[in-house]
Amino acid sequence: MTDDEARLDRQLGLLLQRERESRGFTQEGLAGRSGVTRQSVSRFETGRRRGSTVLADQLFAGLGLQLRVGVEPAGSHLAEAIEKLRKELPRRRNQVVADMGVLSALGRPGFGYLFDGECAALLHGVPIAASGLDLMVAEHEIDQLARWIQRLGVLRYDPASREFGWGDADPRVAGPLRWRGGAQVEFRVRLVAELPAPVLLTIPGLAEGEEHRVAVRALTAVEGDFPEVARALRRLRGRGR
Repeated sequence: MTDDEARLDRQLGLLLQRERESRGFTQEGLAGRSGVTRQSVSRFETGRRRGSTVLADQLFAGLGLQLRVGVEPAGSHLAEAIEKLRKELPRRRNQVVADMGVLSALGRPGFGYLFDGECAALLHGVPIAASGLDLMVAEHEIDQLARWIQRLGVLRYDPASREFGWGDADPRVAGPLRWRGGAQVEFRVRLVAELPAPVLLTIPGLAEGEEHRVAVRALTAVEGDFPEVARALRRLRGRGR
């Protein structure tokens, strides 16, 4: 299997996992709706099973979705956006820090976390538009996470209405790990067995002499899991930063 094939498998798997979780389905629930085993769903989501069009169609159909395939010149839609985002990079990086500061002021997190996803890439200096905060939290700290969310008084995402206000906000209750609150700050959480080693970054503040220290996930790991980050980096590497 080539690196590109492996990356595509991981991206398809992550897409399925996000859509499944946003709709409140367990792996067992999706397996039952799709006519496959839970192990098949698990292997597909982690990229350990080569994706086939038949299996992919089967799994996404179980969520009431279908894949759409298309082609475009490599990076054609990114050039102009990247240049604009590059100019806004200092402000956008500081916005990530400020948004987390808002949540922390409402309720101090009593657990370790890393910035993940597109906001982690942004903090690494990748010119990309990050929508909300992506946090990675260890599974054994879910009780502390639940207490934090209770203190924040945030609303949970409702996949049916596509609005915030879904049932119980407690992350221990099955449902999408996505919330909004605290000056409309949106954040998502990915639970993992154990946090990877952090990358510590110093982010220059907007005021002279101001700096912020943040713990983020390694950029290579983020690139492997988030297609938009991978596309932006391919474009940057193709033309130089």
